[in-house]
Amino acid sequence: MRMPGLLFGLVLLASGIAQAGEPKSDVSAGKVNEILECARANAPEKTFKQLAVFVTSTASGADRSVETRILGERSKEGLRLNLRVTAPAATAGTTVLVREREGQDDMRIFLPATGRAQAVTGSMAATKLLGTDFSYQDLKQMFGAMLDGNSEYLGESEQAGRAAYQIKLIPAPEEAAPYNAAVVSFDKQTCVPLVAEFTSADGEVLRSLLADTDSLKTEKNRHYAQRYKLVDLVSNTQTTVDFSVVEYDDKLNRQAFHPNSFKSVE
Repeated sequence: MRMPGLLFGLVLLASGIAQAGEPKSDVSAGKVNEILECARANAPEKTFKQLAVFVTSTASGADRSVETRILGERSKEGLRLNLRVTAPAATAGTTVLVREREGQDDMRIFLPATGRAQAVTGSMAATKLLGTDFSYQDLKQMFGAMLDGNSEYLGESEQAGRAAYQIKLIPAPEEAAPYNAAVVSFDKQTCVPLVAEFTSADGEVLRSLLADTDSLKTEKNRHYAQRYKLVDLVSNTQTTVDFSVVEYDDKLNRQAFHPNSFKSVE
């Protein structure tokens, strides 16, 4: 089954943290669950395949583009994700594997230049991925790998002229997330994530993830945004990601999610 681009990963980012955490009150818990159930209805049930183009811009105006192919599978153990660079030629073939597991997620990266795969752990998970403003940890979270933490319903707001619900997400200390909290705003009508602001311990916004509301689409009762922008206020850079050619709930080559063969699946 094919659809235009769908960034359902933000839905899973929020649902992953909130499911693992404990909302502060019964009222908050009920509202959080209601919003996330609505958001999860926009996501594929089993598998997905999509293309994504990341364009990173610096303060000097220089742009860097990275084209990728992304495969995903939701298994009994959790999410499995395979991201492969297709362009530029200098980094083509670079492949990232994420496997959600009980206790500790398994993240690996294959670099063609070295011909070897290595585990992504500790401080490496917070470093930027392929020169974009997305970190390895962002990738894991954005596409649904769980984080331990707490969640809280903050109420209603307005984002880009659209009514929205806000949820605050606080990762557990052992996750070593490069932010203290995230406030995610979901479109009230479609439950699509519109804004996510990542803050420091003193409340300073470090990064903002913004949906292009002009790219909001609806297909077969599923809602999605085709374009998001991640602004890094610390480094003064930003990355725009455009999603296209989504196929979901179809059969995928399961070798793409095995640690010994993930680097070989086109």
